[in-house]
Amino acid sequence: MRYIYLLLAGLLACANVGAQELKRMEPELSDYIPLLKRAGYEVFPFDISSLKGESYDILFTTKEYEKGEFKRDVPPSILFPSERIPSYDKITIGFSPAADSLRMATLSVDGVSSLRKLVLRPVDGPVMSGRYLYETRPFEVGAFQPDVFIPLLLIGSFWFDSGGYRFCGEAEFPADMSSKTFEHLPHYYVIGITLKKQE
Repeated sequence: MRYIYLLLAGLLACANVGAQELKRMEPELSDYIPLLKRAGYEVFPFDISSLKGESYDILFTTKEYEKGEFKRDVPPSILFPSERIPSYDKITIGFSPAADSLRMATLSVDGVSSLRKLVLRPVDGPVMSGRYLYETRPFEVGAFQPDVFIPLLLIGSFWFDSGGYRFCGEAEFPADMSSKTFEHLPHYYVIGITLKKQE
């Protein structure tokens, strides 16, 4: 009888070891996201499926600011006519790694895309002078009005303050751009859309 108990105990021990075994897995696409982000690739999708059945032209616009003051619309604005896009699902804004003073933005609507070149500026301050330090942050989105600019994404420069470089502020900026953070940003771009109702 004791022999049977010892045999059962041994079998249970083997079963437990097998249950705790580590196994190698094939990587999934989501496993690459942290690596891509660290390398400078970023993607921000926005759901616009509620526009299905409506006829809106989508006007992509990039606005440039200095120290909280509007400087200019970066030409050219990009128009996505609704007849080219029969069913709206999402807007995607993506960034590739910065190369010196340039960063490329890709603006896409359901597979139709266009590139935008963003000229960066070196940070102003000691130690890191001549380096380009930028951060991307989304805006809060929700209900919209036709023919009104809707900010979607900000890419802005760090600033030097109290002995260090920083980019503080909200994780999502308010759509009315009322955040005090904008007063500190030396240079930034706001990428957004205007939805134009077709007659």
